[in-house]
Amino acid sequence: MSERPINVGLGKIEIAQPPAVLTCIGIGSCVALCIYHEPTRTAALAHVMIPHQNERKQDPSKPAKFADIAVENILEKLREIGLKKPKSLTAKLVGGAQLFHFKQVPNIGDKNVRALVAALRKHNIPIVSKSIGGDHGRSIWFHSETGKVIIKSKTSQIKEI
Repeated sequence: MSERPINVGLGKIEIAQPPAVLTCIGIGSCVALCIYHEPTRTAALAHVMIPHQNERKQDPSKPAKFADIAVENILEKLREIGLKKPKSLTAKLVGGAQLFHFKQVPNIGDKNVRALVAALRKHNIPIVSKSIGGDHGRSIWFHSETGKVIIKSKTSQIKEI
């Protein structure tokens, strides 16, 4: 069975089962939120862009744009396909880099990570692995068959979490 890649664009959420591989290419300050349900080998990937929705209206075409509501939206999509027990879910985080080092530019990457950690804690979803921070972008391949996430960046060798 050959793996089929599914690219997850900015602010998007994708759910997949084997043999699919969910990908995010060029993650900088954004965070790839990888949620895995091992019993059913269901992978969910959210490409999170901004930490908080605040008073901004949610764009239905980008359910993962805001970190503070991305977890809710991913859980809703999992419920829609019949996964109703979040206690068997695990999470991995990739990204959250600070690509620009100017005083006037806030560290959005760090804020994205903090907002996701808080949202995952609220839903009792453990973070089992992460590759966050730094000053470089990353690309990932999230394998629905195994739950493994392969990370490639220009500053380090390929790594698996």
